[in-house]
Amino acid sequence: MNKPFAFALFAMAASLLSAEDLLLNGDHTVTVASGSTQTISDKVIGSGRIILLGGGTLVLSNSANSFTGGVIVSNGVLRADASGAFGTGPISLEGTAEARTVQFNALKGAFPNDITLKDKSSSEAYPVVHAMQPTTLNGNVVMDPALSESGSGILYFAIDKYTANDYTAMLDFKGECNAHAGKITLGGGSDYASYQARYHFNGKITTSRLTAGTSVNRKSDIYLYNSANAIDMVYLVSFNIHCGAENVLYRTKLWFYYNWQWGKKRSQGNLYCDGYDQEFGYFSSKYATAAAEGIPVTDNSANVSSDSNSANRPARVTFAGVENSTSYTVTYARLVGNLSLTVDKLPEAGSTYQRFSYFENSMTGDFTVKSGTLELREGVTFPKVRNVNVSGGSLYMQGVTNAMPSLAKMTVSGGTFQCDANCVNPISYGLADMHLSGEGKLKFGNGITNTVRKLYVNGEYMPAGTYTKANLPAMEPSGDTGALVVLRGRAGAFMIVR
Repeated sequence: MNKPFAFALFAMAASLLSAEDLLLNGDHTVTVASGSTQTISDKVIGSGRIILLGGGTLVLSNSANSFTGGVIVSNGVLRADASGAFGTGPISLEGTAEARTVQFNALKGAFPNDITLKDKSSSEAYPVVHAMQPTTLNGNVVMDPALSESGSGILYFAIDKYTANDYTAMLDFKGECNAHAGKITLGGGSDYASYQARYHFNGKITTSRLTAGTSVNRKSDIYLYNSANAIDMVYLVSFNIHCGAENVLYRTKLWFYYNWQWGKKRSQGNLYCDGYDQEFGYFSSKYATAAAEGIPVTDNSANVSSDSNSANRPARVTFAGVENSTSYTVTYARLVGNLSLTVDKLPEAGSTYQRFSYFENSMTGDFTVKSGTLELREGVTFPKVRNVNVSGGSLYMQGVTNAMPSLAKMTVSGGTFQCDANCVNPISYGLADMHLSGEGKLKFGNGITNTVRKLYVNGEYMPAGTYTKANLPAMEPSGDTGALVVLRGRAGAFMIVR
């Protein structure tokens, strides 16, 4: 015969070990004192609901639990020590207490429950979902829309290391994570400094801001698999993002930050496109603290990279921001591997300003500028880029030397290709074929001479020689003495291949 759930609660000590089922009908309140832990190891059945109070930890440890009413966590921690121990009903975090957490402590456990954050805890100090072992959540994790719209809501997820020999922990979301206009924060648990964490999001993510970071020099990973994601901004320190589908960060604003603590630089994360096309709002790679400004940057830059996919084509990465500000730039970042870059703008308003500085970039695809500004400056190089297309906006070079030594063809059909006075051999030692057409313009700073092998204007092959505003209308009258020199014959002797 089933034992009434209420009787079991009155008799509860540190652990319940009865072999009888606990029948749960209606609402039943469980009060666990702060600092205490109580465990229900019996099988819990029925259609009722548990309400947790008291600030302590309530543990459900029976994998055969089948109660359907769910749990309200008003104060305290609800913990599962077995896969499916929470039954099949929804879990709601609601009340006024600070500490309200759902913990998952079953190795490779899977749980069907929907989880809803109904009220705000006072800070990010208490996670909504805390995976103490590798965990799969098949339900949805949702913030109440009213809480989200107030701007105070945070869905906070955390992970612990789970064995002494395995330093990779995973929290796998199969369902939706919906913070509406609120925020999602990814963090660590009690042993966060000792391992790399992995978050997998298979379902749609909706949030105004996805934040993840740590002060330790260890990069953890976020895997995104849903093209329907609606993420306005991503803000990361020492976290990598892996794109497992097309446009998983569609028009998302990306911020990759350095941290600076105890006199040491802390790594930024990387963005792995993995052969999938991505269109971002903009990409910024910066220091996280003002104290770190001006510190020399070495190999801790953020990388935007892609390996070859099955079709062996590059990932086509588009920056399509709405901000026209130098504060939104790719100042400390590299483009790496099999990808091409397009700078464009959103159709509704604004323009995009993207800057690359300092580093050699091993990107093997093409540059395309459709609108906005792509700026290369301060020693940056792209030694493997062979094609550049400017159909609008501006490709602007400042303070670069031999920035694209393998460039084979540059087409300027609209917008402007511009070099300032501090450039040396800004394109390719005379290797490029230059094609000018339509509204395309060239603007070279005082004393700058760009050398190309061949020049075509509106499809017409131009003879060798030196071209200025006097004999090439596409040259901008900027009051300087810049020129375009077209060589005779082949220029193979100038070729530099890295």
